[in-house]
Amino acid sequence: MNKQFGVVLGLFLVAVVGRAANYKAQKVAIDGADVVRLTDTARGVVVSILPGSGNRAYELTVRGKQVLARPGGIPLLAPWANRLDQNAFWANGKKYLLNPDLQTVHYDNNHLPIHGLLDKAVWSVTSYKVYDQWSEATSQLEFWRHREWMAQFPFADTL
Repeated sequence: MNKQFGVVLGLFLVAVVGRAANYKAQKVAIDGADVVRLTDTARGVVVSILPGSGNRAYELTVRGKQVLARPGGIPLLAPWANRLDQNAFWANGKKYLLNPDLQTVHYDNNHLPIHGLLDKAVWSVTSYKVYDQWSEATSQLEFWRHREWMAQFPFADTL
């Protein structure tokens, strides 16, 4: 290897490895709970996600400052987001009634269904990856395995 090529290769490796070192995707335990933590050290951004509590992003800090409202965070709103206009929904031309007796539906102050069914669902983290420009964690929920959710939303999904 000639010296000039070695210097160029060395600079390339420092640039790529240095960038990749800026990002982390890891599982940590906090107060006995599994937490997914994604970190961008160059920008001072850290997001923490609770797979065991609806895959909720509960903490987001930028340069050490918390930017999410507590205690809520950002839940995954599924199988619907926001509010339904009645205690039912339409799919494929058919009306599906929600069953409030199952206690899986959350209601707003006007007693309209809000934010889906999965705010406390336990998700499985299937992978952690780190790239040059970002890090990621992938989670999965087999909706169809839960009779109480299928009774409200009878579509055999894997999210």
